[in-house]
Amino acid sequence: MPSDSTSQTSFLIVGAGIYGSSTALTLARLGYKDVVVLDRSEDGFAASDAASNDLNKVIRADYSDESYCRLGKQAISSWRTDDVFSPFYHETGVVFRSGDGENAFSEKYEKHCQRGVERASKTQDASVEKTLEGKQMPRNAFLLNDQDDLLSAFPTAMHNQLGEGFQGFGKHQYGYANPRGGWAEANNATRAALREAVRIGGVNVVSKATVTELLFEGSDGQGKNIVTGVRTHDGRSFHADHIVLAAGSWSRLLISKLLPQSNTNIISPAFPSAQCVLTIQLTPVESAPFRGTPVVVNLDNGFYIFEPNADNILKCAIHGDEGFANPAPTYDDCKGRPYPSFNHGMQASFNGDRQPSQLSKGSAKTFIPEDKVDQMMSELIRLYPHIAKVDRQRISSRICWYSDTHDENWLIDEHPEVSGLLVVGGDSGHAFKFLPIIGRLILARLGIPEVEPLTEHQKRVFSYAHHTSLTEKVNRGEHVESADSGRSSGPVPVK
Repeated sequence: MPSDSTSQTSFLIVGAGIYGSSTALTLARLGYKDVVVLDRSEDGFAASDAASNDLNKVIRADYSDESYCRLGKQAISSWRTDDVFSPFYHETGVVFRSGDGENAFSEKYEKHCQRGVERASKTQDASVEKTLEGKQMPRNAFLLNDQDDLLSAFPTAMHNQLGEGFQGFGKHQYGYANPRGGWAEANNATRAALREAVRIGGVNVVSKATVTELLFEGSDGQGKNIVTGVRTHDGRSFHADHIVLAAGSWSRLLISKLLPQSNTNIISPAFPSAQCVLTIQLTPVESAPFRGTPVVVNLDNGFYIFEPNADNILKCAIHGDEGFANPAPTYDDCKGRPYPSFNHGMQASFNGDRQPSQLSKGSAKTFIPEDKVDQMMSELIRLYPHIAKVDRQRISSRICWYSDTHDENWLIDEHPEVSGLLVVGGDSGHAFKFLPIIGRLILARLGIPEVEPLTEHQKRVFSYAHHTSLTEKVNRGEHVESADSGRSSGPVPVK
């Protein structure tokens, strides 16, 4: 039976991406009956230019941070076993390689790969790794010491299709494979989560709801104004006991509009970051050998590539040290934009004129730089040389908006200048894989009793105080270590 709290407590979630959809689904499954999800999109689900509205995302648990590593394994277990998510999960495995750079065979990557295998195979995490009853768990991660190891990670049909980028494991480059991972259909899974929340009951999705104002009533014991609701661009008002702002890479811009007098450093410690994506439309015949091919990640430059999806679209991308900051995402309607894009749309054709390529949070307005297209095509052809034969008219480029923090820890905390506004963001390009479980972390920060509380570590690294302190460190020229990929902010310390 639902408790009094589940029947009487109300929630208002701004944003229907992974944070909002996961939170709504978790609340519905817990029996809460008064949940409203607002989104500026045409149908109320993830906006067409949201990072969640994508073809596919990597699913992995290979984290240097023990907390994320364990969470990743829990999430993958849900991807396997939860009926809402399992139809969209493809456990092809993930192959990590050190690349072709001058440091590819360095001690740095040797240790990275060894640690990756150790973390992926920790016996202490066995209790959280689950699969469907009667189905065998994929094998543990393993080092790629030679060509035989590499070939064992790929379907037989691809063995004679692999290019020189896959040569020299154990001689010229390091790598490892983790069969306990793969990729998920991003948009399909995100929409399925919210659809299931609505089906269960108690969740109302409101479309075309661009939030323009916070509504306040009274103040708390510390003199902070209490947020009780929001108003949308068309004058509609929505109130709730708990307000969750989950606007993705638009959070910084939105909060600056909602709280114009807020201190700059705490508007949002997460900054929008545009990462480059390439898609190639293959034919069914061209796609066939790829089926079951693992996701491949270049540890050196952040390049990664998926097998073609059901529509025979092959996607690759680069998540580099810094994304493009301009043009920044605009918080307006998103009609007519099937994917995130720069103001002037698709990039020039492969081998066309190059566009400016400034990388930084203060760069000038740019297109997707043509050198990024060149880089991705070059990397792709080194791995799968037969792709070079594809007609360039079938190749498109675009961007995907992330919300990066300095150390890639998320932000899940109440805004420090007002009471009752939980801000969720800072995905840093690695939050999607946690779609099945991240809603529980958000509700834990709200103090909802039915979910496991945050650990002390999570309370700290998900906090405004933590991220504000990192901004101050970077501004002082100090180095900040990454919780995820090894990307970092500030100068690298001399060792």
